Amino acid sequence: MSIHLVNFDPKVKMDGSQKHYVIQIDYDVENPQALLQIFFNNEKVSVVETLFFEWGKYEDYVEELLEIIIANKDKLPNLKDLWLPETYGMPIIEALPSLEELTLNIVDVKKITHPNLQTLILAENHISKES
Repeated sequence: MSIHLVNFDPKVKMDGSQKHYVIQIDYDVENPQALLQIFFNNEKVSVVETLFFEWGKYEDYVEELLEIIIANKDKLPNLKDLWLPETYGMPIIEALPSLEELTLNIVDVKKITHPNLQTLILAENHISKES
C-alpha cells in the first residue's frame, strides 16, 4: 500500500481529507512545542492515521516533544503508523494502542510488547561514506 505524506503546515487548517502527515521539527521551527500544540488542537486531528516525525536541532528536546505527543494520545484514535527518529521514551508505544506499524531508528531494543502492533521496523540511520 502506498501513502502520500503531507507536510504539516501550521498556517493551513486541516480539513480531514489528509490522513498521513510529516511533522518536521527542524532548524526553521522556532518553537517545536507550539507547533505540536497547533497540530493537536486542530479539530480534524482525529482522522490522522500516519505520523512521521523528523527533528534536527531539537534532538535535545525529543523527550519533551514525546511527552506532548503522549499527553495528546486520545486525540489520535485512528493512528496506525508512527515513524520516530529515535526511541527516547518507549512509553509512547504503550500510549498509542491503535498502532499497527511502528518504525524506529534505533540500535538497542529491549522487550517491546503491544497488543495491535503487526509490524516493527528498526532502521539505523547512520550512513557511512567510504572514501
